[in-house]
Amino acid sequence: MSDLIESTEPEEGSTRKLAAIMFTDIKDFSKKMGENETAAFELLKMHDALMRVVAARFGGKVIKSIGDSFMVDFSSAVNAVKSAVEAQKKFWAYNQGKTEFEKIEIRVGIHLGDVIIRGEDIYGDGVNIASRLEAIAEPTRICISQDVYNQVKNKLAIEVFRMGPMELKNISEPVEVYEILIDSITELSKPSAGAMQALARKKVESAPALEDEEAREATHIEEAKKRATEAHYRTEEQKKRMIEEVYTRAEKYFAEGRFEDAEKELNEVYKIDPNFQAAAEKKKEEEEYERKAQVNLTNARNFIAQGDLQAAEKELNEVFRFFPLHSGAQQLLLQIEEERYKIEEEERTRRTATERPKELSEEEKKIEELLVQARKLLEQEHFHDAALTLRELFALNPNHTAARRLEVSIKEAERAKVELERVRSEKEAEAKRAEQLATLQRKLEEQKLVKLQPGEKKRKINYKLIGTIVTVFALAAGFYEVAPIILKFLFPKSTSLVVVAIPGSDQTLDELQETLPVLLTGDFARCNHVTVVFTGVSGSSDSRPSSLAAYGSVFKVRHVVGTMVERTDDKISITVKLWDSESQSSLLTSKVEVSDIASLPKIRMAIVKKILAVLQIDSPVEPIAQATTSPETYDSYLKAMQSMQRRDKSSLDHAQQLLQQVVADDSSFSQAYALLAEVTLRKHKLDMIDEKDPSEFIQHALQADPNNSLAYQALGEYYRLAQRFDKAGPALQKSLELQPANPECYRELALLSLIGGDYEGALKHATTAFALDPKNPDSHVVAGLVHNMRHEFAPATTEYREAIALGADDSLLTVQYLMNAWLGQGQNESAVQFCKELLRQYPDDYKIYYWIGRTYQTIPKMDDANQYLNQGLTITRKVLEKNPNDANASSFAGLFCTRLGKWTDADQYMKRALDLSPNSVELLYRQAGVYSIQKKFKNAATALKAAIAKRYEFSGILNPDLALFSTEPEFLPIITRPIEAPN
Repeated sequence: MSDLIESTEPEEGSTRKLAAIMFTDIKDFSKKMGENETAAFELLKMHDALMRVVAARFGGKVIKSIGDSFMVDFSSAVNAVKSAVEAQKKFWAYNQGKTEFEKIEIRVGIHLGDVIIRGEDIYGDGVNIASRLEAIAEPTRICISQDVYNQVKNKLAIEVFRMGPMELKNISEPVEVYEILIDSITELSKPSAGAMQALARKKVESAPALEDEEAREATHIEEAKKRATEAHYRTEEQKKRMIEEVYTRAEKYFAEGRFEDAEKELNEVYKIDPNFQAAAEKKKEEEEYERKAQVNLTNARNFIAQGDLQAAEKELNEVFRFFPLHSGAQQLLLQIEEERYKIEEEERTRRTATERPKELSEEEKKIEELLVQARKLLEQEHFHDAALTLRELFALNPNHTAARRLEVSIKEAERAKVELERVRSEKEAEAKRAEQLATLQRKLEEQKLVKLQPGEKKRKINYKLIGTIVTVFALAAGFYEVAPIILKFLFPKSTSLVVVAIPGSDQTLDELQETLPVLLTGDFARCNHVTVVFTGVSGSSDSRPSSLAAYGSVFKVRHVVGTMVERTDDKISITVKLWDSESQSSLLTSKVEVSDIASLPKIRMAIVKKILAVLQIDSPVEPIAQATTSPETYDSYLKAMQSMQRRDKSSLDHAQQLLQQVVADDSSFSQAYALLAEVTLRKHKLDMIDEKDPSEFIQHALQADPNNSLAYQALGEYYRLAQRFDKAGPALQKSLELQPANPECYRELALLSLIGGDYEGALKHATTAFALDPKNPDSHVVAGLVHNMRHEFAPATTEYREAIALGADDSLLTVQYLMNAWLGQGQNESAVQFCKELLRQYPDDYKIYYWIGRTYQTIPKMDDANQYLNQGLTITRKVLEKNPNDANASSFAGLFCTRLGKWTDADQYMKRALDLSPNSVELLYRQAGVYSIQKKFKNAATALKAAIAKRYEFSGILNPDLALFSTEPEFLPIITRPIEAPN
């Protein structure tokens, strides 16, 4: 402790001031270091982060931090006591259920007195007395001097225990000491044993010895930290590099089907850092705690609404047990304090009602109002808004003393928040690496197990029935003839398979070669006892496995069906191969000549029957509806299917043109109409302007073929987009009845469940879709959305990245969803780096300036944020000078002005934008974001309801601009539609 205090006389250039000084120290920390230095340092990180945040929140400035001790300077004794009580409450909640080693118990001493300022340091008797009081305090307790008590007794609703005058080391006069009692915590609401004994002795003989011990301990800890830090970071960086190299090799081996080599590499990871598996398990545990925390937060909100503040605080303490710095709980705690403050103020007003208050000028009233508002924003950690409020105050009085002190506090709070974010990001990075390894480990484990694939159902065995049947047929003469039939009925054979194209000698795929596997996949999806896995969207030949055996490994299926198309003059031949991944053998090679391409439905039916026969799968094969009698028309249909595999806008346009010609040539072609509806819906999702109504095409498809599963799938998607949710579910269920293994239906059901607020159902459907169609980026996007809506940001980030790797639009997906997941888990630098890369390509795009500025405000780095926001606003205004009717630019000008604190200008810009384009759904979502940033939550609710009423957009709902509003209780009911998504 001697490193924190001095007793020398002031030197020339020093100044004096009256300050409230707080000292803290951790109980038995040196002992914990001796037991487990690494674990002890992790506890110290948590302690330091929490102390800095709590101190900054109440305007404290950390002067020194040596070892496990803190010295904090407050301009107000009231704030010093508030900070100390808050810290003890947080640590008390954190310690519940912890072992003795895991607990963080601190002593706190506070004194208000004259101190000497020299540079960034302070010292003097005021400092020394605070240090001695900390030495007197018992762990988990707070000791204050008479001077502090005089300041707070009429301003705070606190109880104290008077310990009486105490003789303190190197202090000439005895100091009257009080121990603060915290009535909301039973064990801290009564005087400590040490305080009772001190009262009896009137002297604290052990304090000097304890203080000397603390000083030695602090020095020892600081030296250990300095020794360990450099070696620790060097070791950690080396570990990270080694793990990344090993993990990269493991992923490569897994992709090549070399599973044993992949597993060996993973084992090397666990040798490098045995904590990785524990970290993954801890991550799951924390996710479960977070779900429980949400229940506690809901209960706390309800108790606050009912006026039961003590019960609300009890619920928050449960959250703080596992998340000492939980932002949602912090906000509610502030609300509780505000409610208590209101009650105290009302009581104080009643007591002083007879006194004539001093009349304030309008300007003084405004200044006082702004000062109160800035303090409140600081306590809520809205540093940017607090700084903007002070700017408004300084315009009225540039030299306001209290405001200048508050300005310093805001900067200190920002620095504390950055430190906390650094600690959090380290943990997130470690959790991410652990999650990657756990995912790959899980994939390897799946290779070892013969699992029941999605869509397969084990027949429930009725043992009583079996016994009866066996008994009857045992007595019958024909037992040996009929027994196999009975067993086949009771235990039908099943399989899982994938259908793929085998390139010809030129390694290219024509329309039939590329679409035949898609058609056969749909045919097998209609069969009983067959789970068919879709191969996803077509890619380059380089991305395809090199053999049928490799396909079996990549898609984790028992059988692989390969088709090869060869054309010579006007003749077409189709070769079909069947591979058994388990026995690593070929089961079938068959060749069929095609004289008329329009007869392909019959040929497909024959192929399916033959393969089922070879596999001894007992499943009826429903006739495939004849498509068209015209070879030219059917060929155009296949070319349209081939174009749809490409997913880009020009390919969709081409497919649409072909299909329109197809249905014009043959109006009874049901599948062509269904595919035309699907093209129209895809263009809608890509925001491509299209006047065609998909419902018209769906109606034609179902008139021509009432059992067209693709038409029902398109109908379900159409109903979802049209917000006719009650009809969407039944249509999708009908499609699944006709084609049980349709991944697109499961993706749609997952989205429908999200809209209905059934997040568990959404996860189930998304998992099934992924199992059926693992290489389709849409499967990963939907899975990412499910995790995102469940606030599981790390897995959401992983899914979005997988989607991008499989061909999804990088910039579109990142801006719509990945940005939200990054910000949600604190990966702010990833968001900034992505946007800066975009900015190099599009240096005049004001939207990118906004995204960067917004992210810097989240970190928070206010100078950087203001730089990009001001640059973006300048560009936007130039755009509007050239075209005043640009509604999009006007709305972004509103966003820029909102984040820069120019709310009047912001409202004018947004009004102008909506006047120009009143029916724009995008602008309505953007307006909700503006109101959310301004914390006008009623207005935000109105705008969001209007936007959702026009179109339900996940990208609009997950917009980071809605972050503040999304924590409000009315947000979830607004984004949830009263529907019951089918199972």
